[in-house]
Amino acid sequence: MTARAVSTLVAAAGLAAAAAPALGEAALALEATSELRLQPATTQNAQQSGTRALTQPEVITASKSRTWEYDLDFIFWWPWDIKAKPTAVNVTADVDFNPGDVFDDVSSYAPEIRFEAWNKNGWGISVVGAYHYFDNEGASGNVGAVPANTLIDSEVEWYHLDVSAGFRLLDSPPDSAGFGAAKVDAFAGLRYGHIDIEHVAQSNQNVVQQDDDWIEPIFGLRSSISIRRDLWWMTRLDMSGGGTSWDMTDLTWMLDTGVEYRIGPRANLLVGYRVQQIDYDTGKGDFILGIDGTFQGPYLGINLGF
Repeated sequence: MTARAVSTLVAAAGLAAAAAPALGEAALALEATSELRLQPATTQNAQQSGTRALTQPEVITASKSRTWEYDLDFIFWWPWDIKAKPTAVNVTADVDFNPGDVFDDVSSYAPEIRFEAWNKNGWGISVVGAYHYFDNEGASGNVGAVPANTLIDSEVEWYHLDVSAGFRLLDSPPDSAGFGAAKVDAFAGLRYGHIDIEHVAQSNQNVVQQDDDWIEPIFGLRSSISIRRDLWWMTRLDMSGGGTSWDMTDLTWMLDTGVEYRIGPRANLLVGYRVQQIDYDTGKGDFILGIDGTFQGPYLGINLGF
């Protein structure tokens, strides 16, 4: 993982950490607590009314529900099936590997950090930092500085930072057994993306490298349905890019589905499968940079609520 990628993920975590205290203060300011104090009755009055006398003041406290709820997710995605054509300086590699290859000559991983804050009125904010890396030491490729029909060591780093606002479209309660609760959220915002592609010819060690960054809109939907009190089925779809008038992807989409299982009062285990597709290119002549590919594989994570 490059220093720039680490900086991006740290920045995402920093935004989350910075947002939490401010939102927490707002929640405390809006949170109301009322107290009803019952003073001791005299013994004479208690005997006349037929009630017991209180020897100490009793305090009954009633608190309203919290105004804000926060979630912090740490997710490790393992794209073990990749079909992609990364291009740097007009040199294109043909990457095609499956789960069996990742135990041989392929490295692939994609960690992610997500922070969300939701207001009880049904709206919230989200900050996501994600890093994608794969290194294929046997891709075929040609053109440019790389000899024709040679093997290429192809390394791709792609990371993005998403900032979006969400709105809850549906929030239905569960039945008495905890089944059937459903939530549907829509969100929209901006994504900053960066990609760095490097090809090395195995025959003569010629190297070509190119990188670029962009900003594009992002939209999405997410749903969760309770299967029982401690188990939920989650599905998420997001799309970004969608245009060529300015520098952004033609289309990037991601779909994942899985389960969320409660393992503690404020901790849930996340297990699922994700598919992501990106189509991006920029440059002219011998300086074309781009990638067109589909990545898929399982993910594992933990959700912390506070």
